[in-house]
Amino acid sequence: MHEKIFFTHNIAEALKSARKLTGTTQEAFDEISSRTYISAIERGIKTPTLSKIDEIAGLMGLHPLTVLVLAYAGTDISKQGKLLASVQTQLSRLSINPE
Repeated sequence: MHEKIFFTHNIAEALKSARKLTGTTQEAFDEISSRTYISAIERGIKTPTLSKIDEIAGLMGLHPLTVLVLAYAGTDISKQGKLLASVQTQLSRLSINPE
């Protein structure tokens, strides 16, 4: 599967899952987007920008990285743990520790 299509599908599923698990309706997003746009994202027709993911996640009371972890690892706790461990390792390598 092409990488963009793969990500679009996964972000669609992640946002839909997060919305349902937080008990948020599509109508709740009216202040930041139209219900039609949210529906289009959830059906994989539109791909949100990182800025829009930030807004959507914030409205659900989530950090945008939570939505991205769901997009890349799904709801599998084991996959989520491995992904987060990998990210932590990469962040540690990028950190500058003053001595």
